[in-house]
Order: sequence, then C-alpha cells, then structure tokens
Amino acid sequence: MQDRQKISSQRDLSYQSIVVLHWSALALALLNFGAVQISTVAIYGLASALLLCIAVFVRGIPKAGEPAVKAAIVLALVAFAWVMFQTTPLPEAIFSQPSWRDLAKFQLDASPVISLTPADDWASLLRFLVPVEVFLLGIILCDSDERAIATLKGLAIAGAVVALLSIAQFLIAPKTLLFIAKTAYLDSLTGFFVNRNTAATYFGIVAILNYGILSSHLRCVGVRRILTSLDQGRGLPFDQRKAIRGALSFAILFMVSVTALVLTKSRAGVAASFAALLLMTLLFVFRSSQNKHPVPALRGTGLRSIRVGAFLIAIALTGLFAAGFLSFSGRALLRAEVQGASDGRFCIMPGLGSGVSDHFPFGTGLASFETAFTAYRDPDCGVYTVWNRAHDVYLEAVFALGVAGIFIIAFGLAFVLSCLVRGMAARRRLRYVPESGFAVVLLLLVHSAFDFSIQISGLAIFVAATLAPIVVVCVADLKVGSKNRRNRTIQTSVAGQLPSAASLRDKQLPAA
Repeated sequence: MQDRQKISSQRDLSYQSIVVLHWSALALALLNFGAVQISTVAIYGLASALLLCIAVFVRGIPKAGEPAVKAAIVLALVAFAWVMFQTTPLPEAIFSQPSWRDLAKFQLDASPVISLTPADDWASLLRFLVPVEVFLLGIILCDSDERAIATLKGLAIAGAVVALLSIAQFLIAPKTLLFIAKTAYLDSLTGFFVNRNTAATYFGIVAILNYGILSSHLRCVGVRRILTSLDQGRGLPFDQRKAIRGALSFAILFMVSVTALVLTKSRAGVAASFAALLLMTLLFVFRSSQNKHPVPALRGTGLRSIRVGAFLIAIALTGLFAAGFLSFSGRALLRAEVQGASDGRFCIMPGLGSGVSDHFPFGTGLASFETAFTAYRDPDCGVYTVWNRAHDVYLEAVFALGVAGIFIIAFGLAFVLSCLVRGMAARRRLRYVPESGFAVVLLLLVHSAFDFSIQISGLAIFVAATLAPIVVVCVADLKVGSKNRRNRTIQTSVAGQLPSAASLRDKQLPAA
C-alpha cells in the first residue's frame, strides 16, 4: 500500500512539474513578441518535444484522446513528407521549378527541386510542427474533464491579465512594446505582439473563453430562488453566492478582454470576434429553450418567449459591440471607408490566383512565398513594400504547398469540427466548451481569409493549447467518467462510516 502511494505521489509530482514547465515555456514564447524569430521557435520546439516524451512515458496517452493524437500525427507526417518531396531532387528533374533548370544551363551547381527555397523550408516546417507538439502535450496533460476545465480557466484568466496589462501600457506608454520602443501601429494596442491583427485574434479567443465560462456560471444562477430569499429576508444559498461571484468575476474579465480587442483597431479581427461571440449567444439561448430542464433563470418561460428573448439579446449584443467598435475603433472605420476595395490585400488577389494556378498541384515551397510572389506582383498595387505574407492563409497554403495545403487545412478542420459536433451532442453541463470551440474556429476561419495571424508562431501555439482541452472535453468517454465519479463517491461514503485507526486502537488496548 505504501509503495502504491509513493508511486502515485511521484506521478503527481512529475505531472505538476511538466505542467509548470509547459506553461512557463508558453508564457516565455508570448513574451518574446509571439515567437516571431525562428530561433525562439526552435528552442521552444526542443523543450516541447522533451516535455512531450516525458509526459508520454509518465502519463501515457489517454484512451479517449487517441483519435486526436492520431490525427495530429497524420498532419505532422503529411507536412514532413511533402516538404521532403518538395526539397528532394527527383529523377530527370521532373516537376522541378524552371528557374533551377535555367541555372543548370549556365553550368551552375544547382539541384533542381520543386521548392524555390529548399533550405528555408525545413526551418519553416518548425512553425507548423511546434503547435502540433503543444496540441499533443495538451491532450496528454488534460486527461480528465477537471483538468481540461482548469486549463481553459487558466488560459482565460491569464489572457485577461495580459489584456489588462496591455491596456495599461497602451494608455501610459503607447510608444512602448513590452520593454522596447514601438515602431509600428502606434495608434493601436498590440499587446505582447508586433502586429495588431495578431493581437486582435489573441484577445478575441480570450474573450470567447471568458464568455463561455461566464455562461456556465449564469446557468447556475436561479433568479427565482434569489428573489424568494430576498423577499423572505434570508441570506442567499451557498451555491447561488458561488454562482454570482463566478459570473461577476468572469463578466469583468470578459469586458477587459473585449476592451483590449477593440483597442487593437483591427477591422477583420474585431468583426470576426464579434461574429463568434454572437454565435455563442445564439447557441446558449437556443440550447436553453430546447432543454427539458432549462437554466434556472429561464425555467418556467415559454419556448416562444425564450426564442423572442434570444433574438432581442442578439440584437442588443450586436448593438453593444457596434457601439464599442465605433467608440474605440474610429480610425479603423475611417481607414476602411477611405481604402475600401483599394486595400493592397485585395489588389494583389489576381496575382495570387495566377500564382496558385501556375504552380498547382505541387506548390513552390513552404517558405518561398516572398520569393515566388515577386513575379506575380502588380506594380499598380505599390512598389514600396515587400509582401512576405499573402494576408490570406488559404491562398498562401495552396500557393506554397499545392494540393498538400488543401489536404492539411481540410483534414485538420474536419477533425476539429467532428469533435465539436460530438461534444455538442454528448455534453450537457459542459456544453459551453464545444460552443466555445465553434466560436474559436469561426474566428480563425474568418480572420485567416484577411490576415496571417495564425501563421505567427506564438499565436499558433496559443491556439493549439486552447483547442487541446476543448477536444478532450468533446471526446471524453462519459461512461468512464461517471463510473470514476461513482467510485469516488462510494469510497468517500464508506470511509466516512469506518472508524478511525486511533479509535480501533483505543478499543483494543486495555485501560491502564
């Protein structure tokens, strides 16, 4: 028995050590301006790989999380194999870029390959593999509902703290980015990131997490019980006090996150975030109208009244978000009105389409966009800037990876959506978790069509750390969880009925 307790305590200690190291590394990655430098990504990737190996050895892979682990491994293997295919010389230089064959005509030493930047592709592959490592590590560490929910709450609270610190720095020292001078987006809040669009995506996800947890606390608030207690002059029940405290706390964190979001003045980021929050509101209210036992605050209300209320809440929420957007993002709206369709991102779309069609289905190389797109750039779109990103994740993925880019996006999205649908159907008390997952996916899908936020390694790592506990809750085996909870309840009740060791000793020993 003592040996088992010793082994269990050692496992718990090792688990806690891995968790501390994991979140410390994530915090350092965000503090380094979102890990924009490849050296930071390499160091973080090495640390994550080491932690992942230790976690697999110590904890093992949860049975419910095996499909997620297999899906992540498939994506990593496909990306690795495709980069190898693009950077390896093929017989008779088939499928290789014409530029490599032109160099060979001038008797220059060059290996004709598909990629235009074969040396840089392997470094860029790290930016894809490291978030996969973080996702796998999250699946292993969040091996229960309790740990998954604790992780989501930790991310939500920490994100709100980052939002509060960012707002304070933006108001006190707007020309400072953490500990250095700020050189871009001086009129916008960028948080710990360089780009305001990346910051908008980050604060949008943080707002979604806080909003989801807020909705879970609101479900526990019984308006009639509170009014009855106040009318009778009695104090509020303990569970109601706890629910109200939780709701107020996360309501404040949510408002802080939304304030930081609108201060970024990112048009696409703010719009996509508000659309995601509106989706969550509709899912929450309509779910309450369909449940046999709706939330206490809505219990006893007719189905039609609840749906009308959902519509009114959606309109009110939209108006609130619009008012906040107008108040804090005036310059962003002015920029949208002045530039309109003449925005450079829309101007280069024809060139992007031509590049995709010319190099499909093999692509130009994972890190080759800046080099390859030069030939397709329209001078009318301006000649004073360098387009190192397409500002459209989907087109750039197909441009660089060809058919593999389509497969990676489609496969990853299909798997996440299937998990969320399963969670919506299976979970009741924790349904706000898959609802939050749908909102996060909607935010990323919409914003990725206009900006490259998800391509910033720090944000991609944060997204992977967020999706891991959401997927765990969605795919959890409810029968196993309920059985474990029932066993713990039985053990607790039996332990409470058994006499203590001291009392047994006193009964056995004769009085002196």
